[in-house]
Amino acid sequence: MRRKKGNFSNIVIDLTSLLDVVFILLMVVLLNGQVVSASLSEKSDELDTALQEAESAKENADEMSRLYDQGLGTIEGYGENLISVYASYDPSMVTKRHLRVLAMDEDMAEFDLTGGDVGDSLSAFRDYLSEYIQEHSGMPVVIALNKNDEYILYRDERALSDILSELSDEYPDVYLR
Repeated sequence: MRRKKGNFSNIVIDLTSLLDVVFILLMVVLLNGQVVSASLSEKSDELDTALQEAESAKENADEMSRLYDQGLGTIEGYGENLISVYASYDPSMVTKRHLRVLAMDEDMAEFDLTGGDVGDSLSAFRDYLSEYIQEHSGMPVVIALNKNDEYILYRDERALSDILSELSDEYPDVYLR
């Protein structure tokens, strides 16, 4: 069976509604582009501000590093006055802890902190440092403690920090690191 060819010349296609949809989509895309552009502009301004702050902080850090290096240079002649306080313990025997005072990586004194009552040992430690500071009066004494180390108990760290703070308050030439 053959189909009959019809005359399609009299069919009219109305594109008005299709054009309306296309224009609406075009407006949505353009408006969305403007919103995204404004948002990107704000983000760019925020990033520029953050970059300027970071560059300023880096310059400050460089200046602080230079001053720190310069300060170390002024006390390099006093190397024996750079003291490290190192507290440690053996995890298998937490009740017996060791406290070492080092200058230029050489042992100056050792104290044992045994048991829960370590008041006498800490008092002897404080007296030792006080005597050392008095012997070197007029010269800066820099004291460093191994804080936030896994080999120091929190209670020892607190007690030693308190002692070092007291010494720093008591003697003007004592500096803590």
